[in-house]
Amino acid sequence: MVQAQYEESHNLKIGVLQVGDDVALKGKLSAKMLPRGVAGTSLLYKILGGAAYNDKNLAHLEDLGKIINENLFTFGVSMDSCSLPGQAKSHALGEDEIEIGMGIHGEPGAKKEKWMKCSDLVTQLLDSIMKGESINSGKIVVMVNNLGSVTNLEMTSIVNDVMNYFGKQNEVKVARLISGPVMTSLDMNGISLTVLRLPEDKSAEILSYIDMPVDSPCWPKAVNLEDKADNVIELHKKEEKIGEVDHGA
Repeated sequence: MVQAQYEESHNLKIGVLQVGDDVALKGKLSAKMLPRGVAGTSLLYKILGGAAYNDKNLAHLEDLGKIINENLFTFGVSMDSCSLPGQAKSHALGEDEIEIGMGIHGEPGAKKEKWMKCSDLVTQLLDSIMKGESINSGKIVVMVNNLGSVTNLEMTSIVNDVMNYFGKQNEVKVARLISGPVMTSLDMNGISLTVLRLPEDKSAEILSYIDMPVDSPCWPKAVNLEDKADNVIELHKKEEKIGEVDHGA
């Protein structure tokens, strides 16, 4: 807001958009408090940056930003808060605890729970988004964000569990998958899952901006899954059948 006031004072045209994609504290905030802006903010930056690069005017950016903001949802979890240089951790978790909804600066989340299977944790986070926001059909963009110190092996397992989850959602199609350290919090050992619901009339435009190449070495390339969605569902069905055979044996 300070920057906006500065630019206004220099007669520059500006627009202000406050992102609030965090759903962890939904229903627990007062009327005057807005949801936190977390990893989904980076995805919004990427899309609006693509629009600006394509010479879209400020009014278009503001309108598109509001549409994205209304359809952008993130839920995170961590096994530990981040370490701020020269300071003690904001709060500590037990050796067998995780915190659902911890903020990117180590702010308290929605609740603490005992460790659980990765697939169960992914299901809990995505159910909160998909059911809580009534996303029952259509195309979506999914982002799996490494908050800082999750290993590549662990991220691969998490992404697999995410795709298995959506393999069961026959009416929901994952159009793009983004995975990596998009919005980190120093050494925080956790992840966040972001879902962007694609409005039908804006889907092609938004996806074109997501697909635009960038020079940033840290932005992970989005994987186009539109032609692979059926294969993901079929793979999940085969895994279920194999599991049934193993269980029967």
